[in-house]
Amino acid sequence: MDATKKIKYYYISIILLCLLIIQTILVYFFPKNPIDVYVNLWLHTKGIIGQLMIIITHIANPVVAIIITISIVLAFHIDRLNRYLVFTKLFGAIFLAISLKYIFHRARPDNQIIIDHGFSYPSIHTVTAVVLSLTFYKLFKAKTTHQSFILFLCVAWIILVMVSRISLGNHYLTDTSGALLLTGFWISLCNYIIATKHIT
Repeated sequence: MDATKKIKYYYISIILLCLLIIQTILVYFFPKNPIDVYVNLWLHTKGIIGQLMIIITHIANPVVAIIITISIVLAFHIDRLNRYLVFTKLFGAIFLAISLKYIFHRARPDNQIIIDHGFSYPSIHTVTAVVLSLTFYKLFKAKTTHQSFILFLCVAWIILVMVSRISLGNHYLTDTSGALLLTGFWISLCNYIIATKHIT
């Protein structure tokens, strides 16, 4: 991993951390801000679309995502270093997300279609969706000439999971965007540390 990538990961980490801190402060002082409330009501849906969102949110269950991620890593015989790196990214991001939940105690929206207990900020469904998608992309991008299509699928899945969590009333927009920033920061930091240590 060359010096250019190391610098790139460094700046990405700093930018995402700054954005995460700013958003977390705003969430702390304005837990029910107008944008979150409006987006929550606007995306709130039932009927056929609501049923589709329920299916997506069940597939994106963190336990399921963890099992799929571990299965992918083991099934494709990823080398030990990259295997540990994937697990560090996955469980490290989950640990950070759970820590933020219990530090800020943000209540979930009042209009949940599927009752989800615990605190709201940030969304662990989104955290695991990001790690799973990036693991999938990194693994398969070198095995196909359709890299753009693989990237599209991964990004689409992350967005679908975020939308499903908001539309079912389990999270606010900032819960999902906070999870995105948190996971992006943690993954970039891990990549930067690996680059700095010249392990890969």
